[in-house]
Amino acid sequence: MKRIFSVLPLTLAAVGVTAAVAAAVMTVSGAAALPGWLTSGAPESSETPVTVSDVYPVGEAPDESFLRPVTPAPDVSGDSSDLSDGSAELSQPVSNTVSELSVPESGNDESGEMRRTFSGVRVEVVGEDRFVAEGFDLTVTIRVSGDAEVMESLDPSDISVYADVSKAKRAGGFEVRLAADTPEGVDVDSITPKYTIVMLKDTQQTASDESEPQDSGGGQSSVPDESVCSDEGQSSSTDSVPDESVPDENTSASMESDPEASVPEESEPAESQPDDVFISNGIIISGDRGMEPFGGSELSGELTAQRLNRFKLSMGDKVSVYIMPIPTASAFYAPDEYSASIYCHLDCFEALRDNLVNVGYIDVLSELEKHKDENIYLRTDHHWGALGAYYAARLFAGQLQLPFTDISGFTSASFDFVGALYNYSKAEVLKDNPDKFVYYIPRQSYTCDYHTADTFEYVFTGSLFSSSSSYSKFIYGDSYSVHIKTGVNNGRKLLIYKESYGNALAPFLISSFEEIYIADIRYTRVNAKELVERFGVTDVCFALGSFSVAGSRAEYIDKLTEY
Repeated sequence: MKRIFSVLPLTLAAVGVTAAVAAAVMTVSGAAALPGWLTSGAPESSETPVTVSDVYPVGEAPDESFLRPVTPAPDVSGDSSDLSDGSAELSQPVSNTVSELSVPESGNDESGEMRRTFSGVRVEVVGEDRFVAEGFDLTVTIRVSGDAEVMESLDPSDISVYADVSKAKRAGGFEVRLAADTPEGVDVDSITPKYTIVMLKDTQQTASDESEPQDSGGGQSSVPDESVCSDEGQSSSTDSVPDESVPDENTSASMESDPEASVPEESEPAESQPDDVFISNGIIISGDRGMEPFGGSELSGELTAQRLNRFKLSMGDKVSVYIMPIPTASAFYAPDEYSASIYCHLDCFEALRDNLVNVGYIDVLSELEKHKDENIYLRTDHHWGALGAYYAARLFAGQLQLPFTDISGFTSASFDFVGALYNYSKAEVLKDNPDKFVYYIPRQSYTCDYHTADTFEYVFTGSLFSSSSSYSKFIYGDSYSVHIKTGVNNGRKLLIYKESYGNALAPFLISSFEEIYIADIRYTRVNAKELVERFGVTDVCFALGSFSVAGSRAEYIDKLTEY
């Protein structure tokens, strides 16, 4: 019996549907399976069967289909507080052994059904013709149910799980719903992971194509919809309390400042696109840069716009609402072989912009395009760098006609850093070429209070920067809600709803607003209207990465007015 499955989270940015709550015990097994931090998230999405199985070029699913975008991975080196957004441990090594995880109640319930769960079931790619999968190696956990008599004799070899790529029209990354064939009388309750990304190669490419994709070892091709790198784990950041070792914000031996410079010294032109392009565990490696593929669609952008419009209506006329969609590095640096990420960003973000009603759109994609030859993104991590956040903050302040401090008014500091993209891909070229992680310390005075992430209760007062040597350097990662008081007296009070990408904005906006409140959209549990009224907020900005704009995390926008 063939059963097709897709993820239907509580409310999906990809399809805007409400899922029925269906519990399932699932465990991911296999290095190619989506890491736990990709599949678990906060909270875990429920699953329900659907009737359509298809594969689409990332971002090209029809309106009735569910598309989850492809994203970055968390930084699990030392401080694993932030990888695109998801959280957890990296997946276990691929196992060639199918094992039964559990056999709940031998199936003698009132319906006479039995449920069984098998781990390590290998996925087969079917439907290959002109376009063939490269380096695909994935095992999944499948939960099935059926008549007790049939289930007792069921063997894992009787189950076939596959990814059908027969409808692919070009090479590149394709999101595929996993499907399964089972014996008659056996139903599939869940497949984990629920979807995967298959990288397809065009067999008709000329032999002289020197940049033909190759697998880098490990042959893993599964890429998360939520960034391959997850940030859900940031709430467990090791920087949970202030550290005396945080550099003084005015002087430090490692700091560099140049009051005359209007563009940071470290913003060197990017090198021309290298020939060395390959996929490693779903991460695109191009030269010494790693990046996550992105598969947002027009539909996902439109549905997120509808959520924002509802949020704006709930806030009334006295509060201005803005959306700052933040692209991943692949929007600018994807090599020709995997250029789908570029137009998927355009499709998704433009649809978001065009469907907003009384919500301001901050066009970071176009702004960063002007600066893509500068170091605006980290090469070994899925996040942008401080310089990219600076340009976005400057655009935002300018659009609101608010004062803004040029980067020459900051003191720069830096450290060497190898981020989550290496931890996930294990591409040695990333390890051998660490990032120079640069951050900018404001010279103006401010106070920064840290509060609990969920209830916004005071915890401690500290700096805008933790002692971490990772992306969690900014506002202690995602562990806290934040309240910043500045010396600006213009009556403007900003509430930023963000995930990890928004963390890097904080230092640059203290010259524009009198007070700034920051809450992580995934962890806050305080009603947005209550926060706005309690703090006298005048402006609300959603600073969300691509995978939050196009993925299931957008459901949190609706929840903000329901808590």
